[in-house]
Amino acid sequence: MWQVKTKLEFQLNRVYIYLYRKTTTLQKKVHTFASNLQRVSGSVKKGLTSRKRQPLAPLIFPKHLGILCYNSLPPGFSKTITEEIARNIHSFFYSMRDLEVWDLPPHFFEKDVRQRKRASKDYLLHSTKKFFSLSHKIGQLSRTNIIIAFTDWPIYSSHHKNAEFLFGEANRELGVSIVSLAPLREDFYGRESDDQLFLERVLKVTMHELGHQILRNFNHCCDPTCVLSFAKDIEAVDCRRMSFCVTCQDKIEKLRVAFNL
Repeated sequence: MWQVKTKLEFQLNRVYIYLYRKTTTLQKKVHTFASNLQRVSGSVKKGLTSRKRQPLAPLIFPKHLGILCYNSLPPGFSKTITEEIARNIHSFFYSMRDLEVWDLPPHFFEKDVRQRKRASKDYLLHSTKKFFSLSHKIGQLSRTNIIIAFTDWPIYSSHHKNAEFLFGEANRELGVSIVSLAPLREDFYGRESDDQLFLERVLKVTMHELGHQILRNFNHCCDPTCVLSFAKDIEAVDCRRMSFCVTCQDKIEKLRVAFNL
């Protein structure tokens, strides 16, 4: 009887040790898994946080402005654009340089092109990313810090995939803005050409895009008559004044004071 009891205790002791080891191993695995999960969760959270758009560091003004064309502007347009910039925001620039007309290289037409039909007419739209990259390189060659470029080609946004036939778009990281002349013309909408109205629209979009370069962390004004307001259609462009509203002008004046311009 004593031997049976001793044998039973021995067997139970072995089972206890076995279960203890298994439990300890399982606890270690659970602890390791929890630690890894916490680390992965932290990395994901950090990654998501890093994807959020961070405020851009303000530019140090004044800068050199380059006016670049990828096609010839109508006679007198370039002079009028320069005068309008000088009238509103000349103090932000050391100089305004006419970079003349540049031909688009052949490889420009090989990728990032969309074909769209509008009012029974076919159009080829080019990504703003291509214009930003090319214009930035030209800016570096010409030693200009900010570029405002003009093209007759219709454009689509490289940031918002559904935004097509844009009037213009600004890349504030590169200091480049592109203005598309095509949707600013009356004949784009099947109406009779109006050179004066076309010029006014070009000036408004130009001031809008340069406003984004100066007020880097400010997107759009809520005043529909301000030149910095968002325009979803050509009628909204026509509703804008040629100048900034009081609120936006105040922001610009604060920058002028900050940089002693």
